[in-house]
Amino acid sequence: MENKISIIYDKGKPINIKIGEFILDKYEALAFCIRLDKGNQNAMKITEYIKNIFYDDPIFRDISQTVYQFLILKEMNIDNEFAVHRYFNGNIKNILGEEYNYVELPKESIIKSHYPDSWVKYNGDLFPVEIKKNNFNDKALKQLTRYIDIYQSKKGIAVGEKLTVKGNLPSNIIFISSEGWNLF
Repeated sequence: MENKISIIYDKGKPINIKIGEFILDKYEALAFCIRLDKGNQNAMKITEYIKNIFYDDPIFRDISQTVYQFLILKEMNIDNEFAVHRYFNGNIKNILGEEYNYVELPKESIIKSHYPDSWVKYNGDLFPVEIKKNNFNDKALKQLTRYIDIYQSKKGIAVGEKLTVKGNLPSNIIFISSEGWNLF
């Protein structure tokens, strides 16, 4: 989609941006750029353009530069499975509750070839976590079940955008949907 851009002036100063049919203030225009699909080169061009139009506003210049860098990361596909790991580990209390904690186990306590994506501690018990960027499927469930058995955990935590296992999850597995998480 090609977005026609024009600047609306008042008394010789730029006040709004018209993108296609939309009249936006400079901050709304940046939000518009963020929402454009990945791979849409217009987002970076528009961001750079409006940054230059409103060059006399140093705060806006800094914000638009941050948006531009975000768009570069988005284009580089930084929203991979490791981004989901980082988000989950950094937000466990918000996701699961205050009583849950992220735990990093020493390497020597991990059994070779059986390394969960993360660990969560709850009431003194350790739960393995298996994280998938997209769907949490039967293969992922098999992995998580293996970790629960090997480490003799009471529960396990499954993370993915959608749960696509055949049948129901075992009662000792908690599923957390990552759909809608802002990974940046």
